[in-house]
Amino acid sequence: MRTTNFWFPYAEAILTRLEKARELFGGRPTLVLEPGRAVVDACTQLLCTVAAKKRIPDQGEAVIVDAGVNLVPTVCYYDHTLSLPSDASDGREGRLSPVDVYGPLCMQTDKLRSQALLPDLKVGDPLVIGNVGAYCHTQSMQFIQARPATVLVGSHGAELIRRRETWRDVFTLDRIPDRLRDEGCTF
Repeated sequence: MRTTNFWFPYAEAILTRLEKARELFGGRPTLVLEPGRAVVDACTQLLCTVAAKKRIPDQGEAVIVDAGVNLVPTVCYYDHTLSLPSDASDGREGRLSPVDVYGPLCMQTDKLRSQALLPDLKVGDPLVIGNVGAYCHTQSMQFIQARPATVLVGSHGAELIRRRETWRDVFTLDRIPDRLRDEGCTF
C-alpha cells in the first residue's frame, strides 16, 4: 500500500493513518481524492452575451450579460477570467479599460466582476467567463432563468452533453394538491 515520493506532505499523514487502521477497512483501504478545481476548472468556460451597456455616474462603464450568479455562484470568492472569444475581438483586445460586469437577475449581488479590464464591449458581443468547471455547473440554479445547454467542444467538434432547460423542466417536480384544485380555486 505504501508509495514513496509523495507530491503533497499531507498525503503521507493520511496514508500513515489509513495503514494503521487498515483492519477497519477489511485490510485494504481505498483513498479517493476529489480533485475539484485542479482538474476541471480551467477546461470549462461559460459563453454569455452582452445584453446592455451603460455608464454609471461616479462609477464608470458597466455591462449586463445574460449569465449571473445563478450560473456562476463562485464569483463571490473567485475572480473568473473574462474575455472576448478570439474570433470576436476584431482587433479590440489591445485597448482595455475597466468595466463592471453585472448579471441579469435584478439583485445587487448579481455582480460578476468589478473593474474587469476588457475591450470596448457592444450589445450582442459574446463574452467568455473562464474557469467555471469546478463547482459552477453543479451549484447553478434556475433563479429567474432556466439553465443553458452544456456543450463539449473538442476534437470531435461541438457535442451537446446537456440540453437547455425549459420552464417545464423547472416545474416538472411540483404538484398542486387535489384539495387546491377544486372548483373554488382561483388559480
